[in-house]
Amino acid sequence: MTSNTPDAETDAIARYVHEFRQADGVLHTSTFRAALRDARRLAGRCVDTGTAAANITASWPGALVYLILMDQVGKVIQPVSSARTTTSNDLRTALEEFDSGLDSTDRDMLYALRCALGHEFAMANENARYPSLQHRFQLTEAGERKLVVYNGQWNGKYASQSVGGPTEVNLTELTEVVESVVCDIETQCDAGALRLVGDVTPEMVPFRWCFRVLPGTADGKPGPLIG
Repeated sequence: MTSNTPDAETDAIARYVHEFRQADGVLHTSTFRAALRDARRLAGRCVDTGTAAANITASWPGALVYLILMDQVGKVIQPVSSARTTTSNDLRTALEEFDSGLDSTDRDMLYALRCALGHEFAMANENARYPSLQHRFQLTEAGERKLVVYNGQWNGKYASQSVGGPTEVNLTELTEVVESVVCDIETQCDAGALRLVGDVTPEMVPFRWCFRVLPGTADGKPGPLIG
């Protein structure tokens, strides 16, 4: 079997989406599965199923890892129905191609939140050129099952000059949105309805988006991570 056969592509996609296994004391995992488990742990969800615990947590780091995971998805996989021919590191791509239930305004908002948290770990994203990406955020948890409340367009100014906003984002509901996308990805993967993006080849997947965790040492130190 050559590395560019349909079977090789199917196997590479399945490995990317699902791989998290122990073999001879070594943990083999994809970066998709590792990021998802870390996001779930930070958000107070079951790391294996994503089921929300009774004490679910509105976590900034958890929200950021969930959003970064969406960044990564657009680089690697897409539905076979997608006409896209190039990779994308923009989380809006995955949120549009898979079942997020969001419109373009909400996708832009989450992109802006990812920029605010990822670049500064802060709650504002300035972008005078594209107003839909300019937000002053207020982050909440649980309560009403509503992702976002918009309170007018923020003008990008601070303190006494600030007008508009805040954009209220429910971090608990944000995790539900991404978990919906993950569920759709897993379902389409199992149905053979995904393909690799652009010039991503099956042989690239285990080298770029998978790694191994070797056993720890006798004195309790964690083992190294190896790509």
